[in-house]
Amino acid sequence: MLRQGAMAGTATVTTAQLLRRGAVTAAVAVIAVATAQSGRAEPLPWAPAPVNACGETGLDPAARRPDPKAPVPPPAPQQPPTVQVQVLQPKITPVMVPKQVNHTRIAAAPLPPDLCVNPCPQLTNGVTRTANPIPPGTPTWPEGPPSAPAPTTTPTPVPYTHLTLPTTERV
Repeated sequence: MLRQGAMAGTATVTTAQLLRRGAVTAAVAVIAVATAQSGRAEPLPWAPAPVNACGETGLDPAARRPDPKAPVPPPAPQQPPTVQVQVLQPKITPVMVPKQVNHTRIAAAPLPPDLCVNPCPQLTNGVTRTANPIPPGTPTWPEGPPSAPAPTTTPTPVPYTHLTLPTTERV
């Protein structure tokens, strides 16, 4: 039980609270030691593996000592030799940078007068696009001014007076 002391903000602890705290601390310590001790149990003595009615050997989940009459297992095989891999370290090579940058410009070839006829003369060796024969049946872009659009007909709406809609009766 907390009681207010003479000064504001101070509290005193009663003897019962001190005993309760001590008892809880002691109980926690005893439980911790008891559970830690149980993990260090010695293995059980050797016993043959369990066998069912059919003569099948089962699994014994208990930790047991090995069979004293069993032959000594062969020693573990020798470990393979350690493989050492050399990792090459990069070598820094200094490169001399010229003090003055070369500002030499190369003059571009003049563009053809009509870019639509031959847009890239360097790639086609001066052969115009229309100089190459077009295989028959190949669709091409229309040349010249666009033609008049084809006349379209708009359907005229027809009223449906001969149709009757089903009616539902409400009950």
